[in-house]
Amino acid sequence: MQLRPKKRSPLVSPQIAFLTIIGFWIFHALVVSLRASVMDFPTQEELAGRRVIATIAGIILTWLLYLFLRLFDRKPLSVRVAAAFFPLSQSPCFLRGSII
Repeated sequence: MQLRPKKRSPLVSPQIAFLTIIGFWIFHALVVSLRASVMDFPTQEELAGRRVIATIAGIILTWLLYLFLRLFDRKPLSVRVAAAFFPLSQSPCFLRGSII
């Protein structure tokens, strides 16, 4: 008889994470749109298109970050904190390379 290790479920289910990510980004887009309309920004149609693209990109990047952080679900807190800050510390390098 062989014992198989139990597959542990993630601390946050993918469905809850996905719905939270979608909800956050929709709320963000609504707040930014409301602010733009209150401040009477010109060319709202063009800005709305850019806002949709930015929102979709934010959803995708946040989902990828969730998948990365799931690798560290059951690790000690110090490892999880380091894992959470690693992608953030790398992003300025990518941004700098695209601007120059």
